[in-house]
Amino acid sequence: MNYAKILKEIRTERGLTQVELAKLANLAPSCIAMIEVGKNEPTANTLICLSQALNVSVDYLVGREDDFGVINQTGNSLTSIQQELLFSFNLLDRDKQQQVIGFCKALNY
Repeated sequence: MNYAKILKEIRTERGLTQVELAKLANLAPSCIAMIEVGKNEPTANTLICLSQALNVSVDYLVGREDDFGVINQTGNSLTSIQQELLFSFNLLDRDKQQQVIGFCKALNY
């Protein structure tokens, strides 16, 4: 499976449009479209942005591993519910993210 098919497959599995993924990855929507149809090869930087946005390893995106190779900042593995929460949180705009953080803090008091 090549990177174009893998990218489209994981994007659709996550229920994201090309525009939504582009926003998460800080890329142009046309960049996602061109990669998915095989007209452009992603640069290393683009692969890194996509892997971070989708929470998978670059190796997974290029077909070098079968597992998502989930990455995170701490080096610890995340549970599936933590991954789902982080993924959903990243789809929110900054104001809504701040509201979620405030809500979580309020739950802890």
